[in-house]
Amino acid sequence: MTTKIIEGVEYIEKSAVDQIVSGRLNKLAEKLRSAEDNAAQLQAQLDNSASRITEAEGLAGTVADLRAQLESANSRYDRHSTIAQIGITDPDLRDAVEWQFERSQQNLPKKDRVNLGEWLQTQITSPDTAPAVLRPHLQALTQAAQAPQAAAEAPASTLASQKPTGEMQATVSPVMAQALNVQAPASNASVMQAPDNSTSADILRRAQTDFEFYRANRDLVKQHARKALGLATPTKF
Repeated sequence: MTTKIIEGVEYIEKSAVDQIVSGRLNKLAEKLRSAEDNAAQLQAQLDNSASRITEAEGLAGTVADLRAQLESANSRYDRHSTIAQIGITDPDLRDAVEWQFERSQQNLPKKDRVNLGEWLQTQITSPDTAPAVLRPHLQALTQAAQAPQAAAEAPASTLASQKPTGEMQATVSPVMAQALNVQAPASNASVMQAPDNSTSADILRRAQTDFEFYRANRDLVKQHARKALGLATPTKF
């Protein structure tokens, strides 16, 4: 490339200038193409990331729904278990219990609300004041729960009136008195011996509550029962 200096100014030939401008334009064009390629790659990555973000958001929503369903299922299971503990397993009655419980709590201040177990315990303790739809069922459950206790106390009441025989007293229930007329089977030969220091009252009391003891010691029980009733022991000839 040749140059010429005119009046102290250096000039370049026009053809050389064209080459310089063309070279610079080519470099700019190359940079532009490279930038466009990079932009295209970045756009593809962005699109891929956006798709993954959308997918991740969908998965997050699914996880949230499943978590809510799990919590609801756990809460429902806990409620049903609590209700079943008092003897209510019928689905319709169980739904009635849940409805009455939610209704009783909805207008209460948060500090005064109780859980289902505490609420049920209150209703079981005072079934006469329970909601009308639950009252007969809770009363029946309460009576059923008290029946075994009453049955357990019944044998003791049969000993309230005792007839003295010598230095001890004993009574015989009507069932035991009727059993005195039943002949003991041959299997009674192998008996379950009562303790040596047992009194007639102890033996009769145990016979009234322990059928296996009575069956294994029928002759002994009959002997003490007859003695308690003042009956003579039959003589075997």
